[in-house]
Amino acid sequence: MWLSGVYHLGAILGNFLFGILLNYFGRTKPMSLLALPNIIFWVTVLLANNFSQLVVGRFVGGLTGGLFVCIPSFVAEIANKELVKTDKRFFFDLFILLSAYRIRGFLGVMGPLIVAVGILFAYICGAFVEFRLVPYCIIAVPVLFFIVMQFMPETPHALLRRKHLQEIEKESLKGLLSGVALVVISIFSGIIVMTMHAAQLFIDSGAVFSASLSAIILGLLQVCGIYVSSMLVDRVGRRILLGISSLGAAISLFVFGTFSYLINQGYELSFFDWVPVVSGSFYIFINCVGIKPMPSLYVAEILPDNVRDIGLSICMMVMTMCTSISVFTLPLFVDLFGLYAVMWGYG
Repeated sequence: MWLSGVYHLGAILGNFLFGILLNYFGRTKPMSLLALPNIIFWVTVLLANNFSQLVVGRFVGGLTGGLFVCIPSFVAEIANKELVKTDKRFFFDLFILLSAYRIRGFLGVMGPLIVAVGILFAYICGAFVEFRLVPYCIIAVPVLFFIVMQFMPETPHALLRRKHLQEIEKESLKGLLSGVALVVISIFSGIIVMTMHAAQLFIDSGAVFSASLSAIILGLLQVCGIYVSSMLVDRVGRRILLGISSLGAAISLFVFGTFSYLINQGYELSFFDWVPVVSGSFYIFINCVGIKPMPSLYVAEILPDNVRDIGLSICMMVMTMCTSISVFTLPLFVDLFGLYAVMWGYG
């Protein structure tokens, strides 16, 4: 539990820290620093001699949570049609091509998609690679990220930014509150808990499939869901995707919880042991179509330039606090009420 939860405690600090750095140092320099906590964590995994050292390394790795502040700001600014028209001198030709305003939603969903790919990669490594070799497989990714970021151009908005912020208007506050509400709903829909504890949840629900295989399936469905979202977000719209995603996630969680309840009551359901895998997989897929990727994209789009960094920082701090609460309370709630009640509650 501590290894799961302490990461999100570090992310709270990371969101606050990088929210400040964005105001003073632009976008690309703070983004390049995101690689360092990850590198430190994986080096700690290689060298740690006890559990406490792993917990400390995990906390430092949590500082990478600042990416949920940096990336949406970066995308919102490079996909601003007015800046693309007037400040092309700041971009490489390829960058200009990708900054077309009509694909802002697609670009905004790329962050969650890459996170999902990373989670799937971790599931696969956990299933097929010896534990001691996993850090060597993963540490190359943040190192490569740090090198690439040294060649990325700064956004026009960061270059032209004034040194002080204007007073937050009522409309900005309304947008911020909407963003916070979306973030809270997203986390307490159960996506983080389902992703981090997929293998154990399938075991507890009564499924007889391999836990590692089940986790890999969920990781793959997560990637597919966010990919579908990236294809539809600019065509269908944010609200429709959120509505469909919310309804589908609720139904699948109620099905998952009901199966767990029947198993708990002693019913023989070996013929239906595929139900938790199917409902859990559908939940991950449909959640990633709307509930998971939309909040950060929505907040980055609706907040004015002068308060975007602060607004994103606040929303992401709320997100990581809710995530910590969700992770730390899961074992307690499962012991008190049962897995089925927890799933129904998330639904």
